[in-house]
Amino acid sequence: MQADPLQQLRDIHLPPDPGWWPPAPGWWLLAAATVLLLIWGVKQLARAWRARAPLRAARAQLGVLFDDFQQGHLTPTLYAHGANELIKRLTVRALNQPGMAQLSGNAWLQTLDELDQSRAFTRGPGMALGDARFRREAAVDVPELHTRITHLLGRLEP
Repeated sequence: MQADPLQQLRDIHLPPDPGWWPPAPGWWLLAAATVLLLIWGVKQLARAWRARAPLRAARAQLGVLFDDFQQGHLTPTLYAHGANELIKRLTVRALNQPGMAQLSGNAWLQTLDELDQSRAFTRGPGMALGDARFRREAAVDVPELHTRITHLLGRLEP
């Protein structure tokens, strides 16, 4: 007599678990989207860095002017002239507002007030950047003027 034919069968064994490689198509899409997003983000950061370069340079130049004043190499009037020239160059070239090159006096001070969103240039220490710096005895409070210009440069956006 024959033995039970079921006895000849082997035990059930499960197939191996699927490996992690190659990933499913969805993971490839997610990886591609992540890489594209990273590339786009780096480009945006680089563009913002380059756009702010003139502002960084203006802050550095203003610091040099202020250091020269503190060391006695510049008079208060020369500091005001240099700071005014710096702001004009920044607004005309870096911020692409060529109409500001022709402004002077009260019109220039009012424009600076608009940029700074204050009255520090028409009524405060910033008046030294207007016609007051051409007077024989111009009273320029350089530390206050430096503070106002630094604040203005902080508010400007490329």
